[in-house]
Amino acid sequence: PRIAVRLVRGGMAALEDESDPEKMARRLATMSEEELDRFEHYRRSHFPRMEVGKLLRDIIPPEHPISHDTLIVVAGLAKLYVGDLVRCARRDMDSRAEVGPITPQQFVVAARKLQQEVVPCVGDHKRPRLNDPPVITRNELL
Repeated sequence: PRIAVRLVRGGMAALEDESDPEKMARRLATMSEEELDRFEHYRRSHFPRMEVGKLLRDIIPPEHPISHDTLIVVAGLAKLYVGDLVRCARRDMDSRAEVGPITPQQFVVAARKLQQEVVPCVGDHKRPRLNDPPVITRNELL
């Protein structure tokens, strides 16, 4: 839930940018061929709604139905989150002058950085998680 607040804000900004055709045309005109190819892959990529539905059914009690619209929204938020992970990992790689594919360890580091940046949403104060042990220890990253 905490991540969704940040993603919704980021998603709204992205949707506003894409709704202005002139602004979008200017951005596309400045992209290299490789950037255009990556952008096209990003635009066409999606999370399968059936798989998202299976994950949601594991989390949400059966007495609460999951609508098709909910699946679309959650799949969109997942896509935004993965985009944020890749952007954060690439930024870290650029700062270290690393090249090549993103490693699983770099994704873990990026996820932790994003968790620290998240703005808490309403109700988060009821379940503090400050003293919880880390999901992955430093030794596992090495």
